[in-house]
Amino acid sequence: MPGEKRQVKIFTYECQRKANNELALVISNEKGCKHPALQGKLVRPYDIIEVSRIIRKLEYKSLFQCVVGGDKGYYLTDIGCKVDGKKYDIGYFVAHEKDVYKCVRPIAGGVHLIYVPVDQLTCRYGNKVYKNGDEFKSADGISHYQCVHGTLVKTGCFVHDKRIPANQLMYCNDKPYFCPGKGEGVIPIPIRGCYRKDGQLIKIGDSFNEKDIVYSCTYTKNENIYKPVIVPIGCVYNGKVIPLNSYILHQSKHIVCEVDKSFTVIAHPATPQQEQCIEKTATYNCQGNGNGNGEGGTVTSPPSNGGSGNEYTATPGTGQGNHGNEGPGSTKPGSG
Repeated sequence: MPGEKRQVKIFTYECQRKANNELALVISNEKGCKHPALQGKLVRPYDIIEVSRIIRKLEYKSLFQCVVGGDKGYYLTDIGCKVDGKKYDIGYFVAHEKDVYKCVRPIAGGVHLIYVPVDQLTCRYGNKVYKNGDEFKSADGISHYQCVHGTLVKTGCFVHDKRIPANQLMYCNDKPYFCPGKGEGVIPIPIRGCYRKDGQLIKIGDSFNEKDIVYSCTYTKNENIYKPVIVPIGCVYNGKVIPLNSYILHQSKHIVCEVDKSFTVIAHPATPQQEQCIEKTATYNCQGNGNGNGEGGTVTSPPSNGGSGNEYTATPGTGQGNHGNEGPGSTKPGSG
């Protein structure tokens, strides 16, 4: 029954109900995990082990990792498959020679490859059937699709003979268009961009520097109403750009770009507490819950009718953004 535990020698066996309502047998130990193939062998905490398998003459490995569990114990979790030295996550397809396989986990501890027949790799669009890898356009010539392992994937949109990648925005004839990854067609954005106080037009997605802060032009949408918005996205320090809620290493010191308590974006040397967090967790705020990619907190500003000085406002982030060694980050400084 779910929640029931039994102790057998050095291992604890527990029946757990996962978030997706599936039942899983979790085998744990305070000093490590039970090896899935070698009797009585412990896997050290956080180690990744490989178990050799074979399917249709293809040799591959199932991957497991010993992770921390409840009650100070550890348990083995499936993390994927390895083919020809390359790791594939669970649910991913593997193309090998002329065959296609899929890395699956039907039950906990049972990650393995399965062979996918050719007839399960086709896609249907309208009245036509497309083979795996086929590319085609919609009837109106706007949407571009590809059949990928049995799934119809929208890869782009065509506007004025220009191809816009799916889920991206691009200007065509000085007008912005967004290509949604799902659904037919392309979305014209009814604004040209953001205007600075001096009248300079900043295109959506472009950035510019104002004093020691980097800003970017974006937009908000409420029902069918679009508004241009300028948001701070980083700091300029010693000629380098630090993404907001991130840090760099400059002359043996960590420099942090964040929003202070007065809602001002600033770059400053890391405090002793932040240095401790960086050393222990590679983030500068141990209490934060950012997403680790330079976007640890939201940033906001009023709709862009310009703005002078550093008048744009921001919301404090959480300090778990990207970091680097005095690199330019992911933002290209503008010329403003």
